[in-house]
Order: sequence, then C-alpha cells, then structure tokens
Amino acid sequence: MDSKDAVPKIASFLSHPSEQVYQEAQYAMVSLKGFEGLGFLNTATGKISEWQQLRLLLSVTKIPENSEATIESWLKSTNASVVIFTLKLLRKFQLLSFYPMVFSLMDHSSVEVRVQAVQTLLSLENSLTILQFIEIYPDQPVEVQLEILRVMKSSKDKACNGLLKEELKNSNISGIKALAAEALFLLGEQEYLQQLTKDETSSEELIQIIKYALQEKIC
Repeated sequence: MDSKDAVPKIASFLSHPSEQVYQEAQYAMVSLKGFEGLGFLNTATGKISEWQQLRLLLSVTKIPENSEATIESWLKSTNASVVIFTLKLLRKFQLLSFYPMVFSLMDHSSVEVRVQAVQTLLSLENSLTILQFIEIYPDQPVEVQLEILRVMKSSKDKACNGLLKEELKNSNISGIKALAAEALFLLGEQEYLQQLTKDETSSEELIQIIKYALQEKIC
C-alpha cells in the first residue's frame, strides 16, 4: 500500500464493518495523500480512538491553501471524535483564524470536546483568552473548570486572582481548591495563602491543601 495506484482499493475499505480494517484504511489514505486523505472525516460515524488520532496527526505534514471550509465542516461534525481530532489539527498547525469558532465549542454537548477546546484556545491564545475563560468558567462542567484552572495556572495572569481566590475558599471540590492554591502561589500570592492557613474560619481540608501546595512548590 505504498503506491497511489492503490488508493481506490484502499478507499473501498473505509466503510468496512471491522474497526481494525477501516482504521488501517484511514491511516493508509492519510499516509498516501496527506491532508486530502482525511476526506473520510466528512462521513465518519465511528469513534476515532486517541491512538488513531495520533497516527493520523503524524501523517499530516501540511495544510493546503483553501482548506478553511473543509476544516470548518469537521468542527461542526456530529461525531465528537471528529471535532476533537480537528481541534488537535488546529493546535499542530497553529491555525489562528479558527479561534472564534473554537471558542463557540465551549457550549458543545460533549465535555471532552470542551476540554479539547480549552487546550486549543490556549494554543491559539490572544489577549482576550484569559478574560473569556473567567467569564464562561461558572457555567462549565467540573472537568472543564479543572482544565481552565490548569490554563490559568500556566498563564500566570493576575487577572485570574479573583476567581482563583473565590474557588480556593468556596469550592466544594478538592481538585479545584488544589489547582487554585497552586496557581495563586505561582502568581506570587504566598502571603495570602499563609494567612488563610492561620485563619480560624478556614477548614482543616483547606489548610492541608494550601500547605501541600506550598510544600510542593518550595521543594
């Protein structure tokens, strides 16, 4: 299957009932034709596994001109794994013009699509990204909130301070508290964190989370 003469035969296996067969056909098409070989995404109904997505991404070496309409159609796919793969494609090739469309996916029905959208927005970030995350944060599922907090932690943007302090003190989810504490430490809020550990109104859980965050960073 190293000859383009084999493309028509390979294409006939793209709708094969065996997952292993159609995945190998997908990989072969992209290996031979690059971006053009991703045409099967237009009609793909089965889930594209993470491993398969990685194989396909490695096989695409460039994005042809005038591919915007094709990529946009994949971002609108009803197959969540197609959308997720396309988001990874945007990250790989830094396709900045798709930023607004990626942001619109923060309302997607799939939590995993939203998580991947957060990662892609970080990759394609602009001056408004953190402020937009702060605005949409309260309406997101916990998994997405955690991903947004990871972005805020890596951004070290002081605009996050208010939200981070609110989540550290009032969230009932330990993972959120821990990320908020770590992010605040990186933002230079050590004194604030130390004060919370001495505050009589702070719960034992909160104190332990803060102390752990401080110890981890000091070490």
